[in-house]
Amino acid sequence: MTKLEDLKVYIVDSNIETFAELEEAFDVIKNVKVSCGYIQEFYLKHSNEIDCLVSPANAFGYMTGGYDAALSDILGWGFQKKVQAYIKEHYYGEQPEASSFIIDTDIKGLKLIHTPTMQYPSLIVDDMVIYHCTRSAIICALENDIKCLVLPAFGGDSGGVSGYVVAQRMKEAIEQLITKKGASYEF
Repeated sequence: MTKLEDLKVYIVDSNIETFAELEEAFDVIKNVKVSCGYIQEFYLKHSNEIDCLVSPANAFGYMTGGYDAALSDILGWGFQKKVQAYIKEHYYGEQPEASSFIIDTDIKGLKLIHTPTMQYPSLIVDDMVIYHCTRSAIICALENDIKCLVLPAFGGDSGGVSGYVVAQRMKEAIEQLITKKGASYEF
């Protein structure tokens, strides 16, 4: 299992306002880097170090819009069928929001973590899903020995969440993993 301090995380988003909020939020977290641009270009430039991409698709695994369409450009437009087959087999056809699974892609050495932010394309009402998606995707990466992970700005595209809120929720999730401080309960 990879240790959090050994995991290199990139957050890639093409929206300049969201990028600015993410850059400010993650300025102090050393192993998280933020990049403004399109995921296809970023992947081409960094493909030698990236071993996992994260899809923020929906609960049914449709990867045809926004960030997921860009991932389909990289992985091939038939790849969503592999994601959907996994969802049918392991989740009875509908993956819960903010849960994560990892699968091999058809590109050698590259995996995909599928972490849906929503049931189907819609505006996000509860922005805590961004926190849970970020946390779930990173935990999945750590448990599967990923060394370099590329995250989307969860909820910022079709989810309609402001860049500031996206940045804050993603930062809160990563800080929780770093400090391991969560709600305290005694059982």
